[in-house]
Amino acid sequence: MRTCLAAHPFWKPRKLALVYLKQKKYAAALPLLKRVTRAQPGNAVAHVNTASAWLGLKDYGKAVASYRATLKTAPRMPKALNNLAWILATHPDPKIRSGAEAVTVAERLCELSKYTSPLSLDTLATAYAEAGRFAEALATAEKAIELLTPSADAVKVGDMKFRLELYKEKKPYRDQ
Repeated sequence: MRTCLAAHPFWKPRKLALVYLKQKKYAAALPLLKRVTRAQPGNAVAHVNTASAWLGLKDYGKAVASYRATLKTAPRMPKALNNLAWILATHPDPKIRSGAEAVTVAERLCELSKYTSPLSLDTLATAYAEAGRFAEALATAEKAIELLTPSADAVKVGDMKFRLELYKEKKPYRDQ
């Protein structure tokens, strides 16, 4: 027997939290998302949405914790893998950065696409650079740029080429 989705006790908090996230009302979304994740600790989507709210509030430590919680329940979720690796590789605060963990996470991400996703490869290149593995960062960034389609977003292409130049100078990339 099927139950009505609206009758599920966490349907309304999840839906309302998503509305708040779209409206960039991150502080309003968090208590709703916490309620869902507390009641459903295996709900990877709720965890990744919680991470998004923490990112919106610029609390990167809590975002990292939420992405890690997501990956415990959904170890192959691309959004969580990419965003966690990116923060660990690029955050300006060395207390949050971890090149070694960023590489591990980004390699898992790239395995999902068999190393054919330009954006995933860009994240991996950034992680390699943070870990001081500049030769691998260069090769990976070059491959990412090669795989871009002609219709790729010009801003993203420019950003990738900018990072490639940093790796040539043996410098990691930092988000501002």
